[in-house]
Amino acid sequence: MDLTDMELEFQVENLGSVLDGKFTHKPLTIFCGPNNTGKTWTLYSLYHFYQSLRNGKISHNTDHTNADGLNEAISSELPHLFNAAARQLKDGKFSLANDRDSLASIVGGLKNQVIFLMPAERNGLNLFFHELRSRRTALLHHASQENVDLAGLLKDVINSRYAIAIADYIDWLNNLPEMQQSKSVDGRSYAEHLKRNLAGGSYRVDPRNGIIEFRPYRTQRDGKQPGFMGLHMASSTVKSLFALWFYLEHQAQPGDILMIDEPELNIHPDNQRQIARLLARLVNAGINIVISTHSDY
Repeated sequence: MDLTDMELEFQVENLGSVLDGKFTHKPLTIFCGPNNTGKTWTLYSLYHFYQSLRNGKISHNTDHTNADGLNEAISSELPHLFNAAARQLKDGKFSLANDRDSLASIVGGLKNQVIFLMPAERNGLNLFFHELRSRRTALLHHASQENVDLAGLLKDVINSRYAIAIADYIDWLNNLPEMQQSKSVDGRSYAEHLKRNLAGGSYRVDPRNGIIEFRPYRTQRDGKQPGFMGLHMASSTVKSLFALWFYLEHQAQPGDILMIDEPELNIHPDNQRQIARLLARLVNAGINIVISTHSDY
């Protein structure tokens, strides 16, 4: 998707801490500011806008070429996006403010592109998505039993709440073995740069069970080359960078929309500058970058 000429402008109202505001989505879009100022809420809403438009998951009664109908549908789905009570977002709005005649071209531009969001919770999700998958399997097994306590099962499901963007990221993790069968022609050099200059080692995903492992480049004290270890044994920086490496290695292509909540997560200021340079290179390579950050670096 080429955002260079579109410069789509979005209106945000009563969304968390954001009472009223506008922003323009360009090839590089940065939400920067203190805690609790609505950066993640806006990031998730933009993600939902593009995913809904791309996948056609908006209400069946919505004409995707009609901006007013589309905006109304997107705003009405905000409680679903955040897995929140409708009353908490009853006045919330997220809408396309201009370029109303370009909706058809937006949909066409998104058709074959990846829209990928790395949530700030990624370190924990990278470690525990197997347990979440096992939990879901167990729930499905219990639901198939004749004497199951449906009320208790439903309560268990409802209490496991997270936003749609996080749920999508968990699904992405569960599909790692399948996705790694593809290689990105456009992103592999950037993935190699990330491994050597930021992570300091190699990642791999077990094709049988999807377990993520890491091997440092640095030699051990006895001079031997270390072997692969579980991601839980690696540094927080390594955990934080895994998703970006995998996306670049296996999925990246020009026109994609890559969104990162807190790219500076667990990363030293020197490496934050390295991340900034890498993201700038990706923008110049044609990948649309959106980040939410607290860091001046």
